Amino acid sequence: MIFEDNRLKQLELIADEGVQTELWLAVVKLEMFVGEVDFSLQMEDQLPEGALAYCAIDDNTVTLSGEYFAQSSLQTLKTMIEQTQKNKLHPASHLSIGSVLIHELCHAVWNTICKKGIDLKTEVIAIAKDWEDWMTENQNDAQKAYASASPEEFWAEMLMQAVDGDTDKCPDMEFAKRVLKLAEKYHM
Repeated sequence: MIFEDNRLKQLELIADEGVQTELWLAVVKLEMFVGEVDFSLQMEDQLPEGALAYCAIDDNTVTLSGEYFAQSSLQTLKTMIEQTQKNKLHPASHLSIGSVLIHELCHAVWNTICKKGIDLKTEVIAIAKDWEDWMTENQNDAQKAYASASPEEFWAEMLMQAVDGDTDKCPDMEFAKRVLKLAEKYHM
């Protein structure tokens, strides 16, 4: 069932069916919001700098850590929570195993939009500026460190939060929804 989508064939390498299902659902969830995402998926045992996943800019290849995703659902979730705390990510938007994949697929959406010649960066920077002002005003640094790294990371964090976050637990959901509107506008 899950592997009828050739993009997800690599998930067959994951022994835990719970992890496979969560990752498959992540793709479905994102595509329900923004339409089909152009990507290919691969697994590698060790990724650079301890990353759990990354997305290549040139060909929208999403690489997942075989080491990380080869664990049981419970251990994978535990590792994800540890990474969330270590990287000072917003915990309310990183509560599923699939959020890692959604984040990387958000980079693939960014790449696809930019390849159309659309200046996405200017609009995202404007939203990020409003968000930074809001964060300062509300003294809320829960997500600031990672999302502030670049417009691309802000985009991926906010779009992932709009798709996979808990509206009640994400006080900055307004900004995530603004990024989602951009994705809907330019990706379809």
